[in-house]
Amino acid sequence: MPHSFEKFLTGRSGTLAAAWDHAAASAPWSTLMKEWIGLTVAIRNTLRNSPGSPSIDREALEKRLAFLGWDLEARVQPLSVDNHIRAFFTDLGFRPAPKGSGEPDGSLLDTVLSRHEGAGSALTILFAWATETVSKTSSESHTKLSVEFVKNAPAHIVRLRFSDTSNDAPDERAEYISAEKNGQKLESSDWIDWCHGKTALERLSVSDVWIRLMLELRAALEKPSTRWPESAGLRAQVLLLDQLIALRPSLIRLFADRAMLRHRLGDNAGALDDLKRFFAFQDRGSAAPALVSLYDLLRLTPRQPVP
Repeated sequence: MPHSFEKFLTGRSGTLAAAWDHAAASAPWSTLMKEWIGLTVAIRNTLRNSPGSPSIDREALEKRLAFLGWDLEARVQPLSVDNHIRAFFTDLGFRPAPKGSGEPDGSLLDTVLSRHEGAGSALTILFAWATETVSKTSSESHTKLSVEFVKNAPAHIVRLRFSDTSNDAPDERAEYISAEKNGQKLESSDWIDWCHGKTALERLSVSDVWIRLMLELRAALEKPSTRWPESAGLRAQVLLLDQLIALRPSLIRLFADRAMLRHRLGDNAGALDDLKRFFAFQDRGSAAPALVSLYDLLRLTPRQPVP
């Protein structure tokens, strides 16, 4: 199932995404963290091995995040780019998850906070939130730090902006850093390869950053795991697709993806509804044969309640 981040950037529609971006403008990463907490709780409770397994405590997760903010606030003194990078990557030891691990845990907030490591988008989102937090709580009101995600760049690359208005000539500059290299600042030669086209260096919206994290998580969930039943992994993928469709409803391929998952879970009525939406916009002749066959089969099958 193709679901690359670039495909999402070519299908920018959805009033929910636009409204969310507008509402998040003043504190983008705090807004995203609330969504990430909710998603982590939902995915954890979906993947738990048995009905008797303890569910994740949202309040406890919020407290752990708040403690991280307090810890960083104490460490980043005075507020500067170098001090913040040192506190996050060196003092607290946040690092990228090992390459090739592909575990869903690397994109879930509770694991990132416990292990101090995460997948590309997960680690940089947490770093962006940490930057926003220490900047807002700093006693140095004239100094500000902020993080931006940029188009064409890999998920582990962010733009860190610094401004100091304490002097007559304000000091403003931007650094590109790599979370994959423990916050190392990049030289122009390091990022020239992905700096191309008209959209190069443009800032990504909050919803685009959020979508990229969910795509990382979904790609990890598609891999078989012995840690939870197959049906739990499928339900978790459906949960993600529900959110992705809400943000980008014009990407009709998502309806086909969800239809296949629903069919595997025994929800034939839901699968048929998704395929009706898909084929309302997709010509049968250019659709995958498996989708056409499933659509024809479900249309001839009496509708049954979801088990």
